[in-house]
Amino acid sequence: MTPSKATREQLREHNRRLVLRMLYQGEVNTRAALATVTGLTKPTVSNLVGELIDEGLVVEEGLGRASGSGGKRPTLLAFNPRARQVIGVALGSERVSAALADLAGETSAVHVLEPAAAAPIAPGRGAMDATGTATTGASAVLQAVEDAVVALVPQLDAPLLAVGVAVPGRVRPGTGVVRRSAVLGIVDEVPLGRLLTDRLGVPVHVGNFAELCALGQFSYGLGERTPTGTLVSMTLDDDLELGVVLHPSGAHFGSELAGPMIDELNLGWSAFKARAAELVRERPGALPWGERYLNVRRAAGDGDPGAAQLLSELAAALARPLAWVVSVLQPANVSLVGGVTDLGEGFLARLGAEATALLGAGALEDVSLSMAYSNRLGAMGAVALANRAELELIA
Repeated sequence: MTPSKATREQLREHNRRLVLRMLYQGEVNTRAALATVTGLTKPTVSNLVGELIDEGLVVEEGLGRASGSGGKRPTLLAFNPRARQVIGVALGSERVSAALADLAGETSAVHVLEPAAAAPIAPGRGAMDATGTATTGASAVLQAVEDAVVALVPQLDAPLLAVGVAVPGRVRPGTGVVRRSAVLGIVDEVPLGRLLTDRLGVPVHVGNFAELCALGQFSYGLGERTPTGTLVSMTLDDDLELGVVLHPSGAHFGSELAGPMIDELNLGWSAFKARAAELVRERPGALPWGERYLNVRRAAGDGDPGAAQLLSELAAALARPLAWVVSVLQPANVSLVGGVTDLGEGFLARLGAEATALLGAGALEDVSLSMAYSNRLGAMGAVALANRAELELIA
């Protein structure tokens, strides 16, 4: 098969994004330097920069120093992150969070829909019917994202460039296709990115929830120290998910962890509640502390042996995938994300001890194990995904 040649318009768009990317990354700041690093001719660079200035994406910032041989001082160029905005949306079974940010990740508005304000996103199973129409599950997801975006549109200070969406489950990388999401009631492939693009009229980029939680931390730090080295996010809400950002490339990936091997660990909120109910039944008079992770933590702190046992069992179970992550990926940072963070630093210490028992003494010495308490990680990771895709930073 003979590869098709790029059209003149495709080549021009590629060159335009190349110039914009160089300025976004701060690698160069003059037209002459752009021509040198991109290999484009000076007239081509000048024309492209002129277009980007007209669109507000690039600004001129005075004059730089003349070269050692003298001559005209160059005009300095800078990327303007406020010229466009991006919306990131993170989906859960009962909670939708969204953030409006500029191209540098500076947030100007947030929108959160809690369970008390709406019915759960996933009231049942669903996929696509024979005509390509979204059915229960997929249709609820589409509506939830649209509602979140519509809620933030009045807050726009610049044109909306794109939307990013964080979805729990399995997402086919770079395609916007959700392969399955038990949490959201999607059991067959759904081209979520394409369907949302058609609805919203802007490009929509879709990634796994845990993957984008990791990307949010990696890109913006979100009030905590900005991590260095390979970063792993382990989310434990309805299901266990794993997200990774590799150092130094910044490549990212993630997925839910599912199947018989994971099921045996009894991880996830449903399994946690079932085990909690079982332990309560075994102890007549015990309080039904299984309604929230936080309730179990409090009960254990008050000396309830059943709650303490439940936390010990959860730490031992979660230590197994953590040990695998540390052994294979050798991360510098592992963050727990989601409802499990309600269990606090004491649970984190217990988890580290369980993983060390599996791996051997000193195995976690070079790993920063932490709780990521921000409830905006998924949404900001979706912002980062949309920015990267539109600016072609890293696939």
